[in-house]
Amino acid sequence: RQFYRFFLAKYSADGKLLWVKTGNSHDNMACFGIKTDNLGNVYAWIYTPSHTMSIGQFSIFPSGNANSYIERNYCTIVKYNADGDEDWLFLSGDYFDPFGFWIDDENQLRILGNVGASKVYAYSTNGAEFSLDYDPDRKEILEFVVNEKGKLLSSNYILDDLKTGYARSFVHTDNGYVFSFVSGQFQNRKKGIAIANDS
Repeated sequence: RQFYRFFLAKYSADGKLLWVKTGNSHDNMACFGIKTDNLGNVYAWIYTPSHTMSIGQFSIFPSGNANSYIERNYCTIVKYNADGDEDWLFLSGDYFDPFGFWIDDENQLRILGNVGASKVYAYSTNGAEFSLDYDPDRKEILEFVVNEKGKLLSSNYILDDLKTGYARSFVHTDNGYVFSFVSGQFQNRKKGIAIANDS
C-alpha cells in the first residue's frame, strides 16, 4: 500500500546537518509548523487526514474504544529532544481544526483550533485524555495546554461566541490574542463572519 511522508531536518548554526526525521501515513502528510523551546527541544505540527500513522517509535492505529477514536489526525504534535529522539505525541483532529500553536515562558505548548461541532477527542502518548460531548451547534476556539512532558494540563475556550466564520491565524500578546478570520456560510447561503451580535 502507498505511504505518504513528512520530512524534518535540523541544522547547526554553521549549516551542518544534525538529523533528519520522518513519518508515514496512508494519506497526505505534511509538517505545518515548527517551534523550539529554550531547552533545545523541537515541536513539530504534523497534519494527516489518516487515522493510521507511524512516527519514530510511535505507531497510531484506530482504537476499538469509540470514545477515543480519531478519524482524521489534523493535529499531531511531535516533541523531539535536542538529539532528535521522539519523546511523545499529542493527537487530536476531526472536529478540532487547528490553526497554530506557540510555547509560553514555562515551556508549555498552547495549541489553538476551531471547534465546529463537539465530538472532540485529544490525548497524549504520555499524558491525560480529553473529550468533548457532541453538540451540533457548538462553534468555538479551543486552546489545549500541554506541558513539556506531554501531559494535557487543560483545555480552555478562548472565544465561545463565534457564530459564523473560522479563525485562521493569531498573534499572542501580553494582553491576550489577536485573531484573523475567514468567512463561513450563513443559513441563507451567503458568507460572512458573525461574533456575538456583530457581523
